[in-house]
Amino acid sequence: MAQFLIQSSIYGRLKRTVQKNQTPTREKVGHLQVCGICGIFELSPPNLPPVHILASMNLALVHRGPDDGGTLVQGPVALGHRRLSIIDLSSAGHQPMASSDQNLWIVYNGEIYNYLELKTDLKSLGYTFKTGTDTEVILAAYQAYGPECQSKFNGMWAFAIWDQAKQTLFCSRDRFGIKPFYYVYHRDRFIFASEIKALLKHPDISKNLDPFVAYRFLKFGQSNIGSESFFSDIRQLKPGHYLQVNQSGIFEKCYWDLHSYNEQPPITIKSAAEKFEALLIDSVRLTMRSDVPIGTCLSGGLDSSALVCIAHQLSQRFPSDLYQQETFSSCFEEKKYDEREFIETVIQQTGAKKNYVFPSPAQFLQDLSLLVRAQDEPFTSLSIFAQWSVMKKVQERGVSVLLDGQGADELLAGYGYDSLFWLELLRNQDWQSLGPEIRASLNKYGPYTTAKRIVSGLLPPKFKDLKNRLASHRLLANEFESEFINYNFHQEKENKYNKSLKNELYFELKNRLPTLLRYEDRNSMAFSIESRVPFLDHRLVEFVFSLPDTYIIHQGWSKWIFRKAMAGILPERIRWRQDKMGFVTPQEQWYKKELAPFIFEILHDRQFQQRAYWNGKKILKSYQDYIKKGDLTILPSLWRYISMELWIQEVQSN
Repeated sequence: MAQFLIQSSIYGRLKRTVQKNQTPTREKVGHLQVCGICGIFELSPPNLPPVHILASMNLALVHRGPDDGGTLVQGPVALGHRRLSIIDLSSAGHQPMASSDQNLWIVYNGEIYNYLELKTDLKSLGYTFKTGTDTEVILAAYQAYGPECQSKFNGMWAFAIWDQAKQTLFCSRDRFGIKPFYYVYHRDRFIFASEIKALLKHPDISKNLDPFVAYRFLKFGQSNIGSESFFSDIRQLKPGHYLQVNQSGIFEKCYWDLHSYNEQPPITIKSAAEKFEALLIDSVRLTMRSDVPIGTCLSGGLDSSALVCIAHQLSQRFPSDLYQQETFSSCFEEKKYDEREFIETVIQQTGAKKNYVFPSPAQFLQDLSLLVRAQDEPFTSLSIFAQWSVMKKVQERGVSVLLDGQGADELLAGYGYDSLFWLELLRNQDWQSLGPEIRASLNKYGPYTTAKRIVSGLLPPKFKDLKNRLASHRLLANEFESEFINYNFHQEKENKYNKSLKNELYFELKNRLPTLLRYEDRNSMAFSIESRVPFLDHRLVEFVFSLPDTYIIHQGWSKWIFRKAMAGILPERIRWRQDKMGFVTPQEQWYKKELAPFIFEILHDRQFQQRAYWNGKKILKSYQDYIKKGDLTILPSLWRYISMELWIQEVQSN
């Protein structure tokens, strides 16, 4: 069951058409420093690594760094790097890079935003620097502080440092997993890369599917949890963790986790809002550090609008030719999905140059094979295509770095956690807060919706999951599902994270956010763009988790502390929005009309019908019921099956 079956001709035809007519253009890409890394460590016996395989792995990452490439072979270790320069555009930024004593060698992907401050500190300790890169700062920090250097970094990163003297490979990933790090470990070999497609260039790495990961994805839409990947042999270095690899084996340790941050002493909402504002502004200031042009993603909601307005204020205070105050937005002609009136409100206040893209079903089909290949793993819905379209436009405009609001919803309860919040107030007998919250919900949503939210908060996990179980029970193959019949995602979640708002937000940061960051990284990197996420500054996240829940949700308003902090910065109609959709597509309409011929062709295909993971006939029947009768049962999971099918074919064809 874990083996992939042979590829279908449908996706092959689609791919050949796309490859003939379109590839992501890179003519306008400037010099950046987003990168791709890879490496091989031969452990037992410590032989010379296969350089030709490393070269193939490095070539598979060229889209992450088209400007420059380098390799190093030193004893049992081979390191590869693809460079897209952002800080210090000279050849001095070439990697792999050595420490001043030639003992340490690094390959690194990401940005350390506070590298200038760290550089000053390290100079006071006697370190000297030959380049203006943050790469050299990481090497010096590792020499000075060892693994403790990670606690001093503010940014996003994935790197590997080879210590020649200790014959040890030190691998690190940033606190939230913004930058990817995949690896395969056998007792005789350790192989790593920024993307799965690079690892699969090594002939010893299996393409076998992890059946449990497939089950959880198809049934619950969950993936990228912990160290898992869709491949049974391939793991991820978990966010906030590091690895040390040597002849004795592999050692993994967590260097950062939010559970160590408790509520701080009482602080007024006014003081908290002022500190939140200061932290967010400083995060945006740091993420605007670049030697290349920077733009901002703008969806018209609270999060991205705040970044545009803050960046505008900073650019007025510290003028720079590199920050163009250029925004990029995904829009649709359908009024239900059209956010342009809110986007225009922000544009009028900031004077930013706006760029609109209008994703279409035809363009989706044309780009689909590129999107599947870029993502490396299945994705749950078509909404990812809106982000892909934005990234394509960013590249066309010659903008190299993009600020994005990713992470704000997970941090600030943007998905609607009223019932959990109420339950916690009830448990704490906080009647003074509970009464106004219920009244606010009644005024805003009415008695029916409010009652539903209360019941939702009280239901045990097995009942929350009942609808999902009933809907998917007849769509998964009986034999496949029987292997995991006792698994309940919601029960596992509740066992690990008891019912409270902070634990729910912690869960979202640990489980939902990594998938969104994977989408963000692959979509941006497909067009050689660095996407930066100011809301995931660890100082800001730690501060929010130290606040009372009543500062996060207040009288029916989510993101309360954020809204308070943005007074005088955001236009008022944006500051008090509650109907933001995020990156979306008219998915339901596309399923029913424009994409229907393509979907029917996939579902009718012999290979799809014979997959061991699902019941192809029942999926086809359920989709037909949707088209003919409007039965919505299939909608939440439809794209999971199609995405999994296309992904299987992509892996097998490469």
